[in-house]
Amino acid sequence: MATTPTLGGTTLPDPSSWIEDPMYWGGHVTVASGATRVQLANSTVRRTWSIGWVALTAAERTTVLTGFDNVKASSGTLLDVNNVSYTVIVRPDQPLTITSRNSAGGLVFDVSMRLIETV
Repeated sequence: MATTPTLGGTTLPDPSSWIEDPMYWGGHVTVASGATRVQLANSTVRRTWSIGWVALTAAERTTVLTGFDNVKASSGTLLDVNNVSYTVIVRPDQPLTITSRNSAGGLVFDVSMRLIETV
């Protein structure tokens, strides 16, 4: 990782996966002629992130949950792995997933979090 990410002022463990999806908000419609018409609600790119951690300890999981708690009810700052800051909120559709599993060293946790840039 180039930069250790932070969320809402909490330094997160280095993620196992970091997916950033730039997107535009609006719609595509096929008109009677067969052409596709694009109507953007906003021409500024808006990003979403899917961040994943594999085999976290209980303490590391708590750190991720603290970062999540910092932005779950309002917006907060995400400092990404490229040292760029964004104002984000949690995605309302399945914002956080935690999977517990046994390993040779005891219980570990796989966590995934989804965030969206505010406009």
